[in-house]
Amino acid sequence: MKTTRRRTSPSRYHLILTSFAPATPRRSLHENMVRFKSLIRRYVSMQRGASQCFEGQCQCGDVRYRLSGVPLTLFACHCTECQRQSSSAFGMALWIADPEVQTLTGELKKWIRHLPSGGDMECSFCATCGTRLFHQIVGQPDRLSLKPGTLCEASLLRPVAHIWTDSMHPWIGLNDGIQYPRNPPSFEACYSLWAEATG
Repeated sequence: MKTTRRRTSPSRYHLILTSFAPATPRRSLHENMVRFKSLIRRYVSMQRGASQCFEGQCQCGDVRYRLSGVPLTLFACHCTECQRQSSSAFGMALWIADPEVQTLTGELKKWIRHLPSGGDMECSFCATCGTRLFHQIVGQPDRLSLKPGTLCEASLLRPVAHIWTDSMHPWIGLNDGIQYPRNPPSFEACYSLWAEATG
């Protein structure tokens, strides 16, 4: 009696794996799995939000900028460095992934701040009035910290977290957002809260 072998349809994971694997040279299963995991990480990263366009300016108006990228989170920092930088009780940071910055008018100057971790941070500010606009860790071009107070439309922005509350001024009362006495061990919770608040 002749038996026919049932042909099973390929799984969706097999289809995903083979969809980006060329016929020659043939990749091993391990190589495909490495590429598959990379693809999944990129997909998860993309789910954090779509790219947006932001416009803003310095205090004197000489520098106007346009920035595009994926907003990751917005938090307030109460460390003494941010207090000095902002000349206020705290600083704020809107983290942008894959940033593309276009200076429309004016001149930006840069200052390098040496971090306690041993790294360096590039700080961009208006050459005329000194307004701080952007921060970026040297060697990390895929993420930029935008100073949200310089945005043309900033009234709807609300931080989802407060960090370095150990050095927060005692008269500040916090009743929302997660709080960390120093730097959080991970910013994943901040990413998630931002995605919920803006989704």
